[in-house]
Amino acid sequence: MAGIKSPAEQYIALLSSETVSDRIIEQYGLAEVYDEQYRSDVRKKLLKSVAFTAGKKDSLITIEVDDKDPARAAKMANSYVDQLRLISNSLALSEAQQRRKFFEDKLEETKAALTRAQIGLQGSGFNPGAIKAEPKAAAETYSKLRAEAVAAETRLQSLRATFADNSPEVRSQATVLASIQAELSKLESAQVPRSDSDYVGKYREFKYQETLFDLFAKQYELARVDEGREGGLIQVVDPAQIPDKPAKPKKVAVALFGLIAGMVLSSIFVVRRSRT
Repeated sequence: MAGIKSPAEQYIALLSSETVSDRIIEQYGLAEVYDEQYRSDVRKKLLKSVAFTAGKKDSLITIEVDDKDPARAAKMANSYVDQLRLISNSLALSEAQQRRKFFEDKLEETKAALTRAQIGLQGSGFNPGAIKAEPKAAAETYSKLRAEAVAAETRLQSLRATFADNSPEVRSQATVLASIQAELSKLESAQVPRSDSDYVGKYREFKYQETLFDLFAKQYELARVDEGREGGLIQVVDPAQIPDKPAKPKKVAVALFGLIAGMVLSSIFVVRRSRT
């Protein structure tokens, strides 16, 4: 899908965000270090002092920090990773995270609806014996199909948030939804006897919410398992160390020995997205 960024691009965007920059600025008192009065100017100087690059052949991200204090440079590089972990944990970046959050919200909504349906059923003086076997079975079948239709539609919405409409995943789920809706339409054409409408209606609603809750609970658990398999999205490969040599040789040295690469003062911190 057009516009979707790779995980590495997402992480670099987060690292460059004002939120992360401001936390680093506050943590290390960079307004005083850079001798700047305005926060916007401090941010500009900070971004000029850091570099975030992603490997073209892998998902490794390198964080480089230039600072006159080598120890502070190393600490700042490590702090960037800490802040990346914090902010990424508060967002749903991966497909599994998105699904888990999506179904977690649906589960909470359905739990509240199930409680209301149960209270309504109890308040009506409902007695399971008041429903004969055939109407009861029909009500349960209808409620189950109705819940499956909602769950299938919800699943389709979740997939569309990640995949294109013409993707196999979306097309397959759309077919499943259409099949369930067709069966549901057939059942809805049957009329409930007027004398049983109150009891059956409340019973239908209760069973519907109960079935829907179970279906969402299963989807939520599956998403949690998938999320767990991903492991930590951000793992340290090489922690930042205090450099033992300056990164930038004098200008004269650059002119004379331009082909010789200087040792990097910038503390390098590599992170990667763990593969399942």
